[in-house]
Amino acid sequence: MQTRQKELIVEEEQKLIQSEKNQRRLFLREEMKKHNKHLADTASNAGVKEPRDYTIFQNYGYKGLYGGLSRQDIHDRKGLKKSQDILDHMGSTELAANLFRAT
Repeated sequence: MQTRQKELIVEEEQKLIQSEKNQRRLFLREEMKKHNKHLADTASNAGVKEPRDYTIFQNYGYKGLYGGLSRQDIHDRKGLKKSQDILDHMGSTELAANLFRAT
């Protein structure tokens, strides 16, 4: 009986930890949306007007953070479908690093 009670307590603690991790990840993802918008506005003000040029600009940020890997390389490495965004498939630590990149 005591063993089962301990198992239930541990399960609840793990659920709480997972919930906190998810909340942190969602917070960071929302921050990324805000900072990416600000980054796009700043790039536009600096003369990056065409979508192709902005894609190149963004790609250099990813290459700097990911040891030369492009956005497509990261997308492929994660095994995502074409319609999936890499930012939606990052944990808190990776999102925080990308938030640093965007700021």
